[in-house]
Amino acid sequence: AGNNMTISPPGQETSSFYTLEFTPGTSTDDAAPSVVGSYPSSGDTGVPVNVGMVSVGFNKSMDSSTITTSNITLSVQSTSVNGTVTYDDLARQAFFAPKAALSANTTYTLVVGTGVKAANGVALAAAVTRSFTTGSADTTNPAISFINADDFGIAITFTEPMNVAKATDSLNWATSVLNPAVYDVIKYGAAGFVGAGTPVALTGTTLSYDAPSSTVMIEGLALSAAIGQELYVSMDIANATTTKDLSGNSITSGGEVARVPILNSSN
Repeated sequence: AGNNMTISPPGQETSSFYTLEFTPGTSTDDAAPSVVGSYPSSGDTGVPVNVGMVSVGFNKSMDSSTITTSNITLSVQSTSVNGTVTYDDLARQAFFAPKAALSANTTYTLVVGTGVKAANGVALAAAVTRSFTTGSADTTNPAISFINADDFGIAITFTEPMNVAKATDSLNWATSVLNPAVYDVIKYGAAGFVGAGTPVALTGTTLSYDAPSSTVMIEGLALSAAIGQELYVSMDIANATTTKDLSGNSITSGGEVARVPILNSSN
């Protein structure tokens, strides 16, 4: 029997935007999943201590509820590394994000346990282990790599993985890129403007972080009146709220400022 899927804008379901037809197979998938790769690979040396993500690739879609820090761990001998685990179903990849830089010249072990299951409910047949060794300590100061903006949000990409501590982490929150206070000045004006400009408040906005791209997203702005003008962002470099990278290096003069035109989010 044939099946089809129609995609249309919300509220316009009767207007076909895109239609896909397909015929499902007759066999049942009851095979166990397998790990097809990882980064770093097993045996790798000189791995950056500020690696933002350790990734594991699978041969099929996985049950995201089983992709947890209990089933995917990173450790040094018997000591577990503190981090978070996420899953990208489209890429069939799980990501372990360390909350701090790894130790230099140290061997780490990644374990994907048998608690991990595929979307068909079948678990990994046996635990998979990958080991790698880090290189020297990271002493490079982070900087803004590039920036995009529209009337709804701002995306700021950094040159390396950043500190993304949450407000509950009193020790690291002050320098986290998720802390609105690290953004010293955000304003807009005519292209190339110098001076006061119109301040942009982050009150009521949502800040999130994409670890694979080292990008902060600031969403919930209302800058429709500023479309076509230029956004100026300057991060704090002189106070306790100077943001830091995963290794604890602070952003410094020359890497804290960016300008970009404000686009229309409806386009």
